Amino acid sequence: MAGQATTNKHTPGEWLRVLAAYHAQRTDWLTVAANNGMPRPTAYRWASEDRDEALQRGDARAASTKVTPEIKAALESYLNENRQYTCKA
Repeated sequence: MAGQATTNKHTPGEWLRVLAAYHAQRTDWLTVAANNGMPRPTAYRWASEDRDEALQRGDARAASTKVTPEIKAALESYLNENRQYTCKA
């Protein structure tokens, strides 16, 4: 509805309690979230967004790279040796 102000459903205290339990690596941190009236997906989202280390952005990850520099160099040498080879997608 237009004109209604949105309010946060969870207080900063609840947020801090859940994140403190998560950072302390307690096995019951989801129980702490449930006891504070917080849905499980919200707790997981808060835990994933509150990272100390930055996630990798941009460049392709090593696990998904299929053409290694060695393979690329070998393909370029094949193309340089025999000009009749072509690269078509």
